[in-house]
Amino acid sequence: MRGQILYSSKEFLIPLGLVLTVQMIALALPFYQWRGEEEAHDVVQEAPPVEEPIAAVPVSQLVTPKQEVESVVKHKVARGETLFSILSRHGVESEVSEEIRQAFAEAGLDPREFKLGEVLEIVKGADGKVLKLRKRINETDHLQLARSTEGCYRHSVVKGTVLETRRIVSGTIANSFAQAAAEVELPYSIVDDLVDLFSSRIEFRRDLREGDTFSVIYTERRDTEGAVLTTGAISAASIKNGQNLLVAVRHVGQDGKERYFDEKGAPLGDAFLRYPVAFSRISSMFSESRFHPVLKTKRPHNGVDFAAPTGTPVRSVGDGVVVSAGYAGASGNLVKINHGTRYSTAYLHLSKISPEVKPGRRVFRGQIIGAVGATGLATGPHLHYSLYDRGKYIDPLTAELPQELDKADGIPASYLEATLQTLKDQHDRVILSQAEREPNA
Repeated sequence: MRGQILYSSKEFLIPLGLVLTVQMIALALPFYQWRGEEEAHDVVQEAPPVEEPIAAVPVSQLVTPKQEVESVVKHKVARGETLFSILSRHGVESEVSEEIRQAFAEAGLDPREFKLGEVLEIVKGADGKVLKLRKRINETDHLQLARSTEGCYRHSVVKGTVLETRRIVSGTIANSFAQAAAEVELPYSIVDDLVDLFSSRIEFRRDLREGDTFSVIYTERRDTEGAVLTTGAISAASIKNGQNLLVAVRHVGQDGKERYFDEKGAPLGDAFLRYPVAFSRISSMFSESRFHPVLKTKRPHNGVDFAAPTGTPVRSVGDGVVVSAGYAGASGNLVKINHGTRYSTAYLHLSKISPEVKPGRRVFRGQIIGAVGATGLATGPHLHYSLYDRGKYIDPLTAELPQELDKADGIPASYLEATLQTLKDQHDRVILSQAEREPNA
């Protein structure tokens, strides 16, 4: 019995030894595996690193990766504002404002010299810190301050480009031309030029009626962000007043000069006759000091006297609008005409004034406006003719007035015809658009 038990114990001990051996090996395997990984990891760390070239980063991009742009503010400088007051208004700490001031100074810009109305662009990150500031330094370029990885601000010049495009603007008169131009956002400079072009042919406040239309073609210069920099010259313009289409088309002649022509190809508002009467003798020249034959004293003679028989026709030297027509004391019967916004003329001592010549009426170059006489303070029949440039007397005989053109400097018929068609089509579109908006259409 005992022998059987002993025998049985031996059989039990042998398997138990095998189990313990296997367990010990199993426990040791992770240790050797971990050591192997560690040794392999050490080998990788000891391997020589591969060097790669680092691309240069523009100054404008020297910001920390975490500083993503959160807001862009475009601040328009108001009267009395300084750099510090602007930055303080937008929550910038005084220490940072001082760093920005120093960066402006390093760029050669006095931070105190901000112009009224100019725009300062402030770019902030998600952490509220100022990443960039941009300030226009000329028509196309900006001075940019960018926050670097070190936390300081460095300056650079961001170059811009100018895009020149042609713009066509049309409008309909409801109450006034000024209001209609504002509604279609026609720039003030273009409004002024358009009035100058047509002021000798139409009185904007009186002649335009509700439903009249206008069209303007001009060039516009914008930066890459779409902001308008400047407006160029008017290429063509037209006003439809009732059934009449008045046109001004720009053309540069072979002489290199730009001129405007009307719908018939005639020079618009810039061709003057040199003399208001034909076949006459000049009896008195323009002078700063002339002995007056009636008053017997020396005084300026602000014009030229043309001696001619009573009744000799007097003509307007250019297109314009009559300012005054009637008796004027020492000047006798007088007619004064505005030729646009720059020039005006006066015709004195007339024996009569043509019936159709009345204040506010339009007259045309060469139109008879009256006749030579001796009314007012005059010793005999003659025409006293005065010419004004922006309200100042100038000598009519020596003034450099635009004269009749050579045919070579005129506008080509094909170009005029094509431009006229463009303007007519534009007026038709405006009228059609207006009709579609009418409630009963």
